[in-house]
Amino acid sequence: MDPNSPESESAPPDDSADSSYAPSGPARTSCDLCKRMKEAVAVSSLTDYQRGNALLAVESRIKRLESVLTASGINSSPGESPAAEPEAPYDLSDRLSTLVIDEKGASHFLGASSGFSLFSPQGLQWISDRTGSDELSRFITTLTKTGIRPLSHGPSELWYTLSPSEREPLPSKHVAERLILSYFDMFNSCFPLFDREEFMELFERQYSGNPPQGTGWYACLNVVLCMGGLIEKFEIYQGLDPVFVGSTTSIDQSWQESNLMTVQALCGIAFVQQTILDPQPYLIVTAAAARLAHGMGLHRTLDEFGLSRKEIAQRRNVFWMVYLMDKSISLRIGHPSVITDNDIGVGLPPETDPDELDSNGLKKFNIFRYQAQLALVESRIYTELYSIRSRNRAISDRLRVVMYYALASFLTLFANTLQCPQDHNAESDIELMDIVSVTLAPAAAPPTPFRVAASIKLFLELRNIAAKFVRKVRSASPQPIKRSYDGYEMEQTDETPIPKDPATVSSSVPSPTIPQEMQTPDVKRRPR
Repeated sequence: MDPNSPESESAPPDDSADSSYAPSGPARTSCDLCKRMKEAVAVSSLTDYQRGNALLAVESRIKRLESVLTASGINSSPGESPAAEPEAPYDLSDRLSTLVIDEKGASHFLGASSGFSLFSPQGLQWISDRTGSDELSRFITTLTKTGIRPLSHGPSELWYTLSPSEREPLPSKHVAERLILSYFDMFNSCFPLFDREEFMELFERQYSGNPPQGTGWYACLNVVLCMGGLIEKFEIYQGLDPVFVGSTTSIDQSWQESNLMTVQALCGIAFVQQTILDPQPYLIVTAAAARLAHGMGLHRTLDEFGLSRKEIAQRRNVFWMVYLMDKSISLRIGHPSVITDNDIGVGLPPETDPDELDSNGLKKFNIFRYQAQLALVESRIYTELYSIRSRNRAISDRLRVVMYYALASFLTLFANTLQCPQDHNAESDIELMDIVSVTLAPAAAPPTPFRVAASIKLFLELRNIAAKFVRKVRSASPQPIKRSYDGYEMEQTDETPIPKDPATVSSSVPSPTIPQEMQTPDVKRRPR
């Protein structure tokens, strides 16, 4: 046989050869038809790449399932009865809430109001603890082995995932690194949508021979490149626009993937949609991101489900990103928001990021926390002033909402200014008092009743007194003195609860102090 023929190239080794022989490449280079036609064909296989992705995915799922099984506390031996343990410190409703992770790694959250939450690992454990028997747990385990599987999603007719050959080519690695650096330095530092270390690890794999799989990652990469291009003003890569448009064709497929990266991608797409004048795409994508966030339980802390500290922090940041986007568009176009404040069980972002340090080694100021607090205020404004429920209230209640908080804040600012006029915040306090004065001034004009006009004029005079006092003290002693808050500035942590529902405030007129949940960083409570 000719040694150069195709048959000799693809022939297996002789049986007498070393049994440890294992070919490093594909087992065959030609099909049977090509062999008969005496044509040599080179075949390139992606088996190694697919095998590498599969191993990484399996490893990630095994680690996640081990954490969940450890946190669930269910005995893995079916014949043994679980020992009774003391009740967990969290409430029963939180214990019956569950985070379901399927075989593909997608997560689904079920709240306590769902009947299916009773059959979660935590619910079955609670039943076993109360009854002293694991009969129901064993029955559910047997039932889940009957082969019942959810219906698979068919191909979409309107939206479909682009194949690698149909996608617009990505920029070179050097250009992509510059765009990503611009994004993380300029945008992600204020709105921590992505974890930089995790994103860069996936980015390195993207430009290797083993790119990550899934529409969520592909959309996130294009979102970051697009926003980096917006920051760079499209000067270094003009092809970002079609790349991003190509990624948006996978939105429908992204909705079928319940993972954190899908929510991150939708948030990024919504931010890019703000560059156009039509708010409708931003509204729709934000609503989709909010629903997916609810489906993954991002609005709950879920400390008892084996999540790492890094995962909990990332879930919290993504939720507050969705929250501030939802409340912003709600107030801007007058639509009710998707997220309800009464069903939020995750704390505000910390005031300082422990993982981010400035050039001097100090913790960076976290503006993201105050963006979330501003979104809470926006939510209360819409609820108290523009919702149908607020419009159906009595006139006296509406007047109290509009006037009371402003006047109470005015008195607190006045007290702060008189107690420490040399504080650097004194001038900003005067400016805030000016805002209230401008708002109340038209109400003092005729034909306003004398009692109301006299009260409003009193507040205007208080503003003038405070301004004159500050100027007088500053001229006598220009050295600024920092204001002391005597413990009234409560330290905020990651577990700081969100404000209560404003509708539950009593209708009786309380003392004129600012409620704690209505305070902003510029308004401080002071004793009288």
